[in-house]
Parts: sequence; structure tokens; C-alpha cells
Amino acid sequence: MLLAGGSLAFATAAIPDMAEGSALLIVATGSAAVLLGAVLVMRPHLFPEWATPWFVALGTVLVTLSTQAAGVRETDNEVFYLMAILYSFYFLSRREAFLQLAVVAVAYGWLLLSEITIEMAVARWVTTIGTLLVAGLFVRTLNSRVEELVDELDSNARLDPLTGTLNRRGLDERLGIEISRARRTGEPLTALTVDLDGLKAINDRHGHGAGDEALELAAEVMADSLRDLDVLARTGGDEFVLLLPGCDPSTGLDIAENLLAEVRRRSERESWPVTVSVGVAAAPPLPLDPEALIVAGDSALYRAKALGRDRASLAGRAELRRALRVD
Repeated sequence: MLLAGGSLAFATAAIPDMAEGSALLIVATGSAAVLLGAVLVMRPHLFPEWATPWFVALGTVLVTLSTQAAGVRETDNEVFYLMAILYSFYFLSRREAFLQLAVVAVAYGWLLLSEITIEMAVARWVTTIGTLLVAGLFVRTLNSRVEELVDELDSNARLDPLTGTLNRRGLDERLGIEISRARRTGEPLTALTVDLDGLKAINDRHGHGAGDEALELAAEVMADSLRDLDVLARTGGDEFVLLLPGCDPSTGLDIAENLLAEVRRRSERESWPVTVSVGVAAAPPLPLDPEALIVAGDSALYRAKALGRDRASLAGRAELRRALRVD
């Protein structure tokens, strides 16, 4: 902003028939703006973030000085105030933005009263400040809408569109958080890997709509059993993962058994009864490592499937060795 304003000040100084003293003052203010802008661009770390509003206010002062030098009657240099206001309402807080507008209002009012009659000054002040306010609020509104859309896109990027649970990306982020928390607190962390039994058969016999309903039902049952700190994610076509912070392996196995019974009971009323199989892995005895937890949970799930499905299996020594990559 300072670089652009300083460059425009140089252009203003080149206006024909401008008084020599005025041109010199405009060049001086433009040089100050360009110099400070260049320092900010090349060495931003030299200045703390809290100083930003002061640089904007300094820009307002430079605009005022250059406009006074050029003469309010001869130029429209006050349009440069727009740069400070647009910057303020886009990047600064609401309070800081309105403070910057107040600084402009005072500076411009002083400038007008020193140059023209009070009647003309009031008319120009109201028109200019009103325009700046509308422009600032418009930019603020657009910025808020953009931030809302970015937040929505960021949230959707972590959610499964069918079940509303986290997706694999969201799970990876939460798994890292929960492992860090478990390391800090020393509490156990249990992961349940849940897979719907025979989803392909449901899709083939009743259609993909029925398969989607089965997935939604399973997700609903699991969500109903969650505490506020638990995590539920859909990681594949018919696979879910539950993270249970503070749960030991035996408690995780009990929760898995309850899930089996509830899914079985809730789906009996449907034309496509469905069951689930669950693999349970916990740290300890596993180390607090995301790959180890997921691998051990998958291995325990495969064992539950091999034993006949519709059951839960706790990761044993074989699964632990596989997760730890020990031959």
C-alpha cells in the first residue's frame, strides 16, 4: 500500500504548473512512503504485528500532507484515503478498522477546513467519508463471506459426505492429536476398527440405496455411543474407526460387544439386516504410534472376520508383532 501510494505521489508531483514548494513536499511524502514500504516488504520481521495499524495511520498522514501540498481545490488526492480504508476493513479487526476511519475523518476534516469554506468542506467531508464507510463495509462483508466459505470447504474436506463422520484425512489429524495427548497424560488410547459384514451382498440384492442406508445406520449407532472426546471416522467403503481416549483394552472390547448387539438389533427391522465385525487395538500394550494402532486394529478385524463375522476381536500377540513389524 505504501509503495503504491508513494509511486502515485510521484505521478502527482509531475502535474504541470504545480508550485515548486508543493511538488517538493509531495515528492518528500512519496519518498517516505516508498522507503517505508520497501523496508516492510524486504524486512517484515523487523516490525511486530501490533505495529500494523500504526503504519496504516501513517499512510493517512502522508496522504493528508501530499493533498495539502497539492491543494484541495486543484487535486483529488484524497482518493488515496481509500487505500488505507480498504486495507483496514480487510485485514484489521473491526475495532481497528473503524479507528482508522476515524483517523481519516479527522485528518480530512482538518484538511478541508484549512483550505475551503465550511459549507463546501462539510459537503465534501460527508460525501468522501460516507463513500469510504460504504466501501469499507462492503469489503468487510465480502471478506466475511470468503472466510465462511473457506471454513466450510475446510470442514467438508475432513467429513464423509454420506455419514457426516470424519473421513481419513480428518481421522489422521485427530489421531495425531489424541496420541500426543495420551503421551502427555499417560492415559491409554484404544482404537476400534469396524467393518460392515456383507455390504456388497446388500448392494447386489437390494441396491446401493440400501447399502447407503446400512452405512448410515451403522454410523448412527456408533455415534450414539460416543462420548464428547471420542472420534468416529469412515476410512473406506464399509470401514469405520473409533478412537476412545482414556479407554483400556478390556473397556474397548466391552464397547465393541455393545456395538455388535445394537447394530444387530437396530437393523432387524430393515429388509437388509446387517452385522459388523470389530477389531480392538490399544496402547498400551501397543506403543503410541498411529501406524501401529491402525495395523493392529486391521489385523484384529481380519481375525474377527475369519472366525465367522459379527464378533469383536482384541489384538493379541500375533497382531502386536505384526503391528510392530517383528518377525
